Amino acid sequence: MARPSPRDIGLAFETHALRFLNSTLHTSLAHVGGAGDGGVDLRGFWWLPRAPGVVAPALRPSGLPYVRKIVPHRLIAQCKAEKRVLGPRAVRELEGVMAHLSGKRAPPSLAVLLSQSGFTPAAMDHATRTPAPMLLLHLPGGRVGDEEADVEVAGAWWNAAFTAVLGPLGVEIRREVALRSGVASVGVWYDGRRMERFGPPPEQ
Repeated sequence: MARPSPRDIGLAFETHALRFLNSTLHTSLAHVGGAGDGGVDLRGFWWLPRAPGVVAPALRPSGLPYVRKIVPHRLIAQCKAEKRVLGPRAVRELEGVMAHLSGKRAPPSLAVLLSQSGFTPAAMDHATRTPAPMLLLHLPGGRVGDEEADVEVAGAWWNAAFTAVLGPLGVEIRREVALRSGVASVGVWYDGRRMERFGPPPEQ
């Protein structure tokens, strides 16, 4: 059996990461990786409530978002299916992408860095100090042929800038562990309960 190519390995992990972000964190992202992607693998929106007390889903009968209650936060993600743990260089790279896109007409407001092998303490420390709102996720799955397996989150770190965006809305990221399986994950909570999807689903 032939070894999977680097492209196949990367695409498998991106597919795995996309499924997790859209199904668990309720983002509305799409895959954009490839030539000319500008360092972005996934791009889209994260529809979040404007303030505490909004009931999900906040959609009109037409299916369009009720923009007086929810707002789309532009979000980009980089997916790294590398054998070695990621160091601060990967965090600086994502910082650079955010800085480059900040001059665009519609810059992203949040960034997620997903690693198949985890992060060094130096990488987490750098992410803590960066002014860019950033979430780091260690997803050990997503190998070729295993993209649809249950997602385990081996680690999650987010910085003060990321919390500053979510906190005033009553939204927070929490680490979770399933009681039966013991599988670790993260969840989004809002007003003291697990957050549901507020905005439209991702395009198929």
